[in-house]
Amino acid sequence: MEQFGILSFGSRLKRLSDFLYGEVQAVYLASDTPISSTYFPILRLLSFEGALGVVEISEKLGISHPAVSKQVNKMVRDALLVKKADSLDQRKTLLALSDSASQSMVRAKPVLEAIDLELTRLIESFSLSSTFLASFTKVEQEVLSLGLAKQVVTQCKFQNKLELKPLSEVRVDSFRELNMSWLNQYFSGQITEEDRCVLETPIESIVEKGGEVWAAVVPEESASNEEGDNKESGYKVVGVFALRPSKLGLQAKSGANEMELIKMAVTETEQGKGLGHYLLLHALRRTRALGSDKLVLETANKLVAAMKLYQGFGFVEKNVDHFSVERADVFMELEINTGASCE
Repeated sequence: MEQFGILSFGSRLKRLSDFLYGEVQAVYLASDTPISSTYFPILRLLSFEGALGVVEISEKLGISHPAVSKQVNKMVRDALLVKKADSLDQRKTLLALSDSASQSMVRAKPVLEAIDLELTRLIESFSLSSTFLASFTKVEQEVLSLGLAKQVVTQCKFQNKLELKPLSEVRVDSFRELNMSWLNQYFSGQITEEDRCVLETPIESIVEKGGEVWAAVVPEESASNEEGDNKESGYKVVGVFALRPSKLGLQAKSGANEMELIKMAVTETEQGKGLGHYLLLHALRRTRALGSDKLVLETANKLVAAMKLYQGFGFVEKNVDHFSVERADVFMELEINTGASCE
């Protein structure tokens, strides 16, 4: 519908709205939160305002009176709302949350905070364009292609305390320690001098050459109980990745402004919780923020989980003349401006 421009704006808003309703409902199911995304506006309003009449609900939400009446009748049947008389006017019926609905909203609080955080990060990851429609299109493309549920569920798994910090805000050694642990686990006999140089001096080797290093951290009490050397003061580093201007062969051939994803690793105790997806999404957003057209990487077919992750984001394999390290046998790239399809 994008090719129709402003003429399809209403349809695009509805498409995005329907998609977000589905994503939020998936988050509720994954986090065992017993509420419906379609009921959320009324539940949220009554949890803040207390008992209200149908007319007041309609006015405060900007929804038609018939639509509100239809919705609240369903919610009464589902035992989410209870009817009560107005203490000031016995002829007036008010609607209030039932005890079970009140308890559900309390349980939903960390989930709602995670949704708020992820949507805020999504919006802030784009440099706003000169027109509203252009800005909306960018946000729309990422939401529809990469979804929202996986990011929010990952936040919930870490008790809504997962943060992403640049290298300047964490202990530099954590980047080396996490990657050396990963390399020793999968490629113990294929660690190169360049690996050691990059990991020992990430500021000089990456940051000062136009790249970035990021770390995913959680407060120590929210991380797994296992002790390790990758703890910051009050935080534990659970994942890292770096971006740098690409040195791989395809850049020279195409002349594209490419960034290369390198040294992405997740601590063993936190694997399987969606952190890889979370880090890769942030890498994509940072690549866009740096003004690059393409994100490229080298990997290996033996890393089945990593291959599935990259393919899910829309990375495609490309043939190359050689690889920068012996352990790599797959070269992949993602066009930043064309969107992606995520499983």
